[in-house]
Amino acid sequence: MTLWLLSGQRPRFAPLKVKIRYKNVSPLAVTLIAHPWLSAKTVQNNYLKLQRQLFGKDNYRLASRSLDVLRFVEGRTREEGKRPSFRKLLEEWNRERPEERFADLRNFARVYKDTLDRVAHHPFSLPPPKPLSLAAKRKRARKVAEAEGITERFASALKATEDSGPVERGDEEKN
Repeated sequence: MTLWLLSGQRPRFAPLKVKIRYKNVSPLAVTLIAHPWLSAKTVQNNYLKLQRQLFGKDNYRLASRSLDVLRFVEGRTREEGKRPSFRKLLEEWNRERPEERFADLRNFARVYKDTLDRVAHHPFSLPPPKPLSLAAKRKRARKVAEAEGITERFASALKATEDSGPVERGDEEKN
């Protein structure tokens, strides 16, 4: 509304916004902001498209057992301050969960490492920016020129104020 009141330009509303956040210490986070009138199918299709752009075709659902192994190992690591040996972890896992036993130590370690890589270190690539059309380039250049003109007018008005000297107390009430 402020834009409309100050400039007369009608505001544009994007019905679906996407924010992608990545920091070295935390995994990639995707936030979708959708207007409530958008269908769930539209939001879902856009999210799936974004996943394909970020991760390619190798993005698949993790098995719940794999996630359980990751939680188990990370929980024991937090409790002890460092990761216990995989042999010790495997023995504890098999004792606590006989229905989900691992027969092979290497398989248990591989499931943990692969799941950790997928959850915390999954490689991704941001989609390249779309090239601007000729009309969009002209519009951007016009806006930059307008902004520079406003900046110059503001600077000259500020300079004129500085050149006129300090305002005296009596002068303030007259203006």
